[in-house]
Amino acid sequence: GPPLPDGLAAEVEETAWQVGDQLHRDGYRGPFTVDSYLYRTAQGRSRLNPLCEINARMTFGLVARLFAERFAGEGGEGAAQSTVELRLSTNAPIPGAPETVPLLKPAPGQSSAAWLTVG
Repeated sequence: GPPLPDGLAAEVEETAWQVGDQLHRDGYRGPFTVDSYLYRTAQGRSRLNPLCEINARMTFGLVARLFAERFAGEGGEGAAQSTVELRLSTNAPIPGAPETVPLLKPAPGQSSAAWLTVG
């Protein structure tokens, strides 16, 4: 789309800096993006939502490749075979077993969780 007017671009940039500062305070070290969008009000005015979503993660493709190498070996003949299952829950805690890899831990007051089970 077209570039944002300077005032809106500055607001998006400031929001991204604030998000980065908070992620740093929370101990996150890695890449992230901030999704923003423009919308029209019922009165026809253009408005900016400077923070729709924070994407603090590596690409899933990279994660999948690393898991494949870690759990299935480097490949080739005789490589170890493992099954990796994605588990999602809205009411069960993430198991503490060694074969469990947490992906999404419940936030305070929330119960949604995701983890991998490797077998």
